[in-house]
Amino acid sequence: MSRKSVVAVSVAAVTLLVVPGTLVGEDAGAPCPPPPCGPIVKKILVTEYRCQPYEATRTTYRTEYVPEKFTAYRTEVTPVERTRTVMVCQTVPETRDVQRKWVEMVSTPEERTVTRCVTNYKPETVMVSRCVDQGGHYECREVPCESGHAGRHGLGLFRHGRQDCEAPAPPPTRVVSVYVPNLVTEQVPTQVMRAVTEQVSEKVQVMVSKPVERSAVEKVTTYRTVTVPREEKFTAYECKQVPYEATRMVPHTVPVQEKVTLTRMVPVQVEREIVCAPPAPTPECAPVEGRGHGLFRRCRK
Repeated sequence: MSRKSVVAVSVAAVTLLVVPGTLVGEDAGAPCPPPPCGPIVKKILVTEYRCQPYEATRTTYRTEYVPEKFTAYRTEVTPVERTRTVMVCQTVPETRDVQRKWVEMVSTPEERTVTRCVTNYKPETVMVSRCVDQGGHYECREVPCESGHAGRHGLGLFRHGRQDCEAPAPPPTRVVSVYVPNLVTEQVPTQVMRAVTEQVSEKVQVMVSKPVERSAVEKVTTYRTVTVPREEKFTAYECKQVPYEATRMVPHTVPVQEKVTLTRMVPVQVEREIVCAPPAPTPECAPVEGRGHGLFRRCRK
């Protein structure tokens, strides 16, 4: 166990104890008889640690920025006039003589014999059949009357009731004169106009288109593309790295001696009073039940 723990236990034990000869409880005012019934107090030396400030020197490091010169480079752009040769495309016209041939259709009169159909109407005698009445006569014939009733007594529903069982009367008739023809078929000559188609040949003048080959010399202009070199000036930009002197701040670590106040624990011998364990109780000084606890119980009378 460390010295600090021993000191703490000792102080706690001293604070819990009371001065000998006192009681706790209902009879706290009644004194105990003198020793050997009370606790024993002894003096001992105890080592305690106390804080003691002192001054010391320590080395620390800090960063300092120191200027430093170095050679830097910057880019400078400079315009430069230059000449270059470029190829340019140009369109050049060319005129030349070309022999051109072509075929032309020419109309030429030509005599030809043609055959055509001609229709003429000519009279013609033909025999035609016809019916002719020759020697007709009249004769008498008996025909029924044209009236709508039969007799004066009536027919059908118009008959009288007492004649229903009698035989019907014959219809009335009358005699008329009728002409009876005597038809005879005979052939009679008749003149008609008939169309007659004939082929007639004749000579006519017609225009005929004939191909004629012709040729001529013509001037033709054509265009062709020619590549021509040409010099031109242009401005170019050159980039150069130019050195120059520059200054920059460089960090450096520098040791520094400084004085500081520190605290250390110093052991000190201190005299303390402690209470030792009392001797075994005697019948004269025995603890009373229910009155006090431990060392603080009152003795018997």
